[in-house]
Amino acid sequence: MAARAWGVAITLVLLAALGATPGRANGWEHWGIPLSVLLQSLDGDDPGYRLRAARSLGIRGERVAVPRLLQILTDPDERPWVRGEVIQALGLIGDRRAAPGLRRVLRQDPREELRGGAATALGHLAAPESLEALIAALAAERDLIVRADIVSALGAYRRPRAVAALAGLLDGKGNASLRRKAIGALGRTGSHTATAPLLAALGTAQADGERAAIVAALSQIADPAARPALERLFDASKAPLLKVRIAAALGAIRDGSAVPKLIVLLEHELAAVRFFAVDALATANDRRAAEPLRRLYRRASAAAELPDGRAGRPAITAFLASQSLRLAVIRALITLDPGGSVAEFLDAAAPMERPRTSAVGLRLNEGIYELRRAAIVGLGYSRTATASRYLADGGILADRDFRLRATALRALGVLRQPASAPAVVALLDDGVAEARWVAAKVLGRLGNTDAANDLRLRLGDPHPEVRRQAALSLGFLGDRQACPELAGLVGDDPAKQVREAAQATRSHLCRPN
Repeated sequence: MAARAWGVAITLVLLAALGATPGRANGWEHWGIPLSVLLQSLDGDDPGYRLRAARSLGIRGERVAVPRLLQILTDPDERPWVRGEVIQALGLIGDRRAAPGLRRVLRQDPREELRGGAATALGHLAAPESLEALIAALAAERDLIVRADIVSALGAYRRPRAVAALAGLLDGKGNASLRRKAIGALGRTGSHTATAPLLAALGTAQADGERAAIVAALSQIADPAARPALERLFDASKAPLLKVRIAAALGAIRDGSAVPKLIVLLEHELAAVRFFAVDALATANDRRAAEPLRRLYRRASAAAELPDGRAGRPAITAFLASQSLRLAVIRALITLDPGGSVAEFLDAAAPMERPRTSAVGLRLNEGIYELRRAAIVGLGYSRTATASRYLADGGILADRDFRLRATALRALGVLRQPASAPAVVALLDDGVAEARWVAAKVLGRLGNTDAANDLRLRLGDPHPEVRRQAALSLGFLGDRQACPELAGLVGDDPAKQVREAAQATRSHLCRPN
């Protein structure tokens, strides 16, 4: 009777959580079912519930279920579609205890979809002892779809044996789709031993689509040995998409050898090529690129024309593309040479605005905000007096967008010029709490003790984070006059984080002499 009641309970839970159809889900319901219910369901009479339980166990990565799932996998009476779900679950769980059972399915099962699923699962596990089984299955398998699954699984192995097996499919004599699968798998190996066969295939490729696939694979490997061939192909190709792929592949090479070519690509007519070159140069962190990037910013800035309300889609699209490029350049310059890029930061930080009465206006203004915000961050990292004066006196601290006010405050905190304290103090009365608490925090870092009185007044701010930051900053400034107010916060403030901050400051500031 108890067992029957348990079975009814399982059924009700699964009906409610998983529904009556076998459609694949990927939401919260897999985590809403107790693990004990899922494990019990694997022994239920209804194959649909066994399938659903296996699916949820796989998505959740429940290793405790592996032994029972393997029993189902080897049960000759189990439905094939349940076994298929079990195979997928074992792959998702990733426990290598499943590898022997999956290899048996790959080697012996008569159903193509199960052999293919087993190959995919073995790729997820990437157990070293499964490599030879996959290579043997690739040679013996006759079904094209299963062979494609085996090829994809081999991409999980970095070993020369896997690379050699995949490279054997690039001779151009076999199935074209399998060749394309092998190209992608060679890229996923990440092995430099795959570079030579991919370059050989690049030399014999007859179509730009295949060349693009090979370039994408080389991009994943990022082997400097591929650079000369990639540069030659870029110069010879007339295909815009292929040029973009090559720019990305050159950018993936991290030894600095691609930097001169990437600098040249900053002048390219294709915006996407320029964008990839900017991103790659920022990652390369090579200061040779700083001045070329500044020149690119100046060209893009001169060409950018802020659309008005009558502008059509082409003008709006062109402006947004220009904004994206300028933003990428500003972010790159922050990494490479912030001190030498103040002029570009000042240009990008300048106010621009369009009416916010339409979706286009909102989009334009959000793009402008992102550019200005990045430029303000750059001014902070420039460590220059020019940047400090601009941020304190240039009107940004009064900008209508509180996010920019807060960003400018943080930049002043990075610059740490005590003379900027009066401008920061004014933001302690800002109407937005975030601006107030950033101002309170920054004042502690500026070291100007003249701000202490204003900070003491903020110990009564209605927002707890403002009170917390003010308490901490008074400690940085060493203001012993704040001790009575701090004691009051420790005893009476309703916010735990404020009491803790006040106590931390009080413990080192208010000790008797």
